[in-house]
Amino acid sequence: MNRRQLQKLGIPPKFAAAAIDALRTAASQDLGFGLKGKRAKDLIKEVAASPATFVHDPVWGRLASEMLGYARGIDVPSAGSDEEFGRLKGHPPGEGGAAT
Repeated sequence: MNRRQLQKLGIPPKFAAAAIDALRTAASQDLGFGLKGKRAKDLIKEVAASPATFVHDPVWGRLASEMLGYARGIDVPSAGSDEEFGRLKGHPPGEGGAAT
């Protein structure tokens, strides 16, 4: 599923990477969802429509938390952002190429 498809299902572009990661995780864990086609689309729509329901879910929780934080005005760095990359490399925000 690509960013455009995710956006049509209600996922803002800022959270496409987290949605793709969640889909990949669910598929790799063989959770019996058959995460292709309609089932994958239905799950994405459910998370987009009601992220609070999924906050504690081990697969969808990160996406749900990011969406809720953004909706509440708390800007959570999306996966793959410069800030997140710097933090993963052990640099505090503003150092080592990380954006502030």
